[in-house]
Amino acid sequence: KVSIIKYVFSSETWGIIVILQVLEKVSPKPAEVSRMEALRNRKKNCDDRYLPSDRWRVALRGGSNDYIHAVFASGYKQKRAFIIAQSPMESTARDFWKMVHDRKCGVIVMLCDLVEDGQEMCCQYWPQPGMVKFGKVYSRFDRRTDSDWISYS
Repeated sequence: KVSIIKYVFSSETWGIIVILQVLEKVSPKPAEVSRMEALRNRKKNCDDRYLPSDRWRVALRGGSNDYIHAVFASGYKQKRAFIIAQSPMESTARDFWKMVHDRKCGVIVMLCDLVEDGQEMCCQYWPQPGMVKFGKVYSRFDRRTDSDWISYS
């Protein structure tokens, strides 16, 4: 963490500071991660370094297992205005789309590529082109806009 902070200040990449502040806020103490400790939920985490605290965790509605690796984040106008989730894996894409549907998420911002430095970061959880069904939720690909610094899908 210290080396990242030094990088942020040396390169004036202030957006990373916000991410670190959110991670610090939602990174739980061991006693706050009871649902994470359940063996059935460990396989739903692609990265165990940042675990969702029960206090901020987004719970899936309905079903026998409400766990998804996602937390709420407050905006400047309201608490729990945003959801920060890990990149979906093949095994969690259905849960991801259920969360998007249940919580009425209007926009999804992806902060990684599907593959970075030869390593798969997430599955392609959106259809291209056309429509795909995840459980009871349908997803349709509208458009993708790329630039040198940002890609919108």
